[in-house]
Amino acid sequence: MASIFRRSYWKTVNGQRVKRQTGTYYIKYIGADGKPKRVKGFKNKAKTQTLATKLEAEAANGPNPFDRHRRTALTVHLDAYKQHLNAKNDDREHVKQTFSAIGKVLDGCEFKVFDDVQVSAVENWIAEQRERPNFGIRTANYHTKAVKAFLTWMVKNGRAPSNPLAHLADLKAARKAWIEEARPEDRPERERSSRLTYRDEQGRYFDFHALRGQFVSSLARAGSTQR
Repeated sequence: MASIFRRSYWKTVNGQRVKRQTGTYYIKYIGADGKPKRVKGFKNKAKTQTLATKLEAEAANGPNPFDRHRRTALTVHLDAYKQHLNAKNDDREHVKQTFSAIGKVLDGCEFKVFDDVQVSAVENWIAEQRERPNFGIRTANYHTKAVKAFLTWMVKNGRAPSNPLAHLADLKAARKAWIEEARPEDRPERERSSRLTYRDEQGRYFDFHALRGQFVSSLARAGSTQR
């Protein structure tokens, strides 16, 4: 079982040597290789105990296979993804555009490593680009699809446990789901409908972010909380 301790050291005080203890706790445990390990913990004993429990579990079951990749910069993963696309003989221009789109999302959302990735950050960034307006609907969807595909590749490649953006849907995906959930007799009508399309039969364009703002405003007028 892991032991938690403070290291002792000697300090000269008023000409006398006095034994003191460090403010930080340390952990001593047996590693996966059967050899003793000593790791610096925290000043907080409870946090150090939590770390000790994790280290012991890793020693018994092996380290989390994703830990190394989680600490790796996303730009490094992105370079590997670019190589993957090139190896598939994807169109060079397509690879270039995809690489650029993903890079813009990562930079715009300030995602440095995998654990930084959050759906809300991507949604907010895309919304900002639409409002400025830097992006049209199709460009926004393109960037969304590109970064989702990148994270899906990370999962398939053993670089991530799951895709945190898996449920981030674009307009086309939303329409497809709406049609597929219909009863068989209602599906033809939905397929002919212009609902959830970029442009309806009257020539009007769909703006999801404006719709979201209208929905929130409706909640406020109704006296309902957004939480």
